[in-house]
Amino acid sequence: MSNIEFYRIWQQLLKVLLVSCISLQIEIRTYARTLYIASTNLGDCLPNSSDRFKIFAIVKVREKTPIK
Repeated sequence: MSNIEFYRIWQQLLKVLLVSCISLQIEIRTYARTLYIASTNLGDCLPNSSDRFKIFAIVKVREKTPIK
């Protein structure tokens, strides 16, 4: 295998890894949004105020980490 072949294989591998990372980021962000919405809705339904506060605290932590 020549250096050029090795370089091309390495370049293709990096492209695949980059696309995988980008799609994984999108999945994580989508899941985080879904979790945020579910937590907010669940907090409204809970009768126990301490449970509502716990979920509110989790949501507030999520807000501190921006979802781009």
